[in-house]
Amino acid sequence: MSVGYMIELLAGKTAATIGKIVDGTPFSGAKVEDLESQLKEMGFGYDGKETMYDGITGKKMEAKIYIGNMYYLKLRRMVKNLLHARASGKVALLTRQPIEGRARGGGLRLGEMEQQALAAHGASLLLKERYDSDKTVIFVCKDCGNVGYEDNIRGKVVCTFCGGGELDPVEVSYAFKLLVDELLGLGIHTKFELKNKYER
Repeated sequence: MSVGYMIELLAGKTAATIGKIVDGTPFSGAKVEDLESQLKEMGFGYDGKETMYDGITGKKMEAKIYIGNMYYLKLRRMVKNLLHARASGKVALLTRQPIEGRARGGGLRLGEMEQQALAAHGASLLLKERYDSDKTVIFVCKDCGNVGYEDNIRGKVVCTFCGGGELDPVEVSYAFKLLVDELLGLGIHTKFELKNKYER
């Protein structure tokens, strides 16, 4: 690729001077030797180097500069195409977390480094707000520590493991609940130990 640029500089200079189209493709285009001989015929340095003068002082530069003209492409990264903000919107079905990508109307990602910066500034409530996009409530049995379920028809919360009726609601992220469910699918039973939230 870099060699291609060098050849294109020579080809561009030759084409601009003789007024013809020159193929500057490396390996398959015009030969470097031919370009060099054409430049020499027109009174330029055969190697593509030119004597340059300082634009401010007018002093002649000691080193000769390899110079020519070539195409370059503009990278279309405009600010207006990168602006992105969102309050609430689409979420992924599996994890219940906001979907990715600006084009799809996804959420604004707060990464590990942003989290560390907010923690350093003592903005714990903002952190709590940013990280509860997939907040959910699970019911944990006080007796056996198993995750129960809410029976909406009978209007009660049931523990399937010990049949106990005393379950406490615990706020967790849905991704964590998903992990517990996947472990259960592998035959690994997860138990939880509850403690009073007012005790240290």
